[in-house]
Amino acid sequence: MSLETIFWGAFIVGGAVMIFQFALLLLGFGDLDADVDFEVDDLDGDVEVPRSGFLGMISVRTVTAFVAFFGIGGLAVESAGFPPLHQLIGALAAGSGAFVGMFFLGKALHGLRQEHVEDIQETLGQTATVYLRIPSGGEGKVTVVISGRQAQFKAIGANGCDLATGTSAKVTKVLTSDLLEVEPV
Repeated sequence: MSLETIFWGAFIVGGAVMIFQFALLLLGFGDLDADVDFEVDDLDGDVEVPRSGFLGMISVRTVTAFVAFFGIGGLAVESAGFPPLHQLIGALAAGSGAFVGMFFLGKALHGLRQEHVEDIQETLGQTATVYLRIPSGGEGKVTVVISGRQAQFKAIGANGCDLATGTSAKVTKVLTSDLLEVEPV
């Protein structure tokens, strides 16, 4: 089997998986995380996989980027007429660059997503403004400032009270990760 065949295979497989991932992203399935549980007989103790260093960089996206760019990089160096050793070095360099680039891109995007996640517990005792009317025994929405930003949360009135839009209310309880209990101020 020639290096060109290997490069084409890597490019086709890696490219196809990248296109599939992109299609899933467009359909709203781009953030699929999975936990894998397994049991091994005759194994005592806990096994932990370190998520730092090189092992922390490995993901489906980074490996896919490596494979695709290994293939395209190898084909590019091969088409320039370089000898097989240089083709392999070029392919490894392109794949490694894509691997590291995809890791840091993913890390940066994950950081952006985490940066704006409010800690709902910070709302306790804060004054909120009713954004959507909270009917007696029903649910509405409030706006409250957390870490210098306005955030909206679903809310219910304490003791079944009715709160009109624009009313100031105090957050008395955090009921769930997105539901507050408020009372009029």
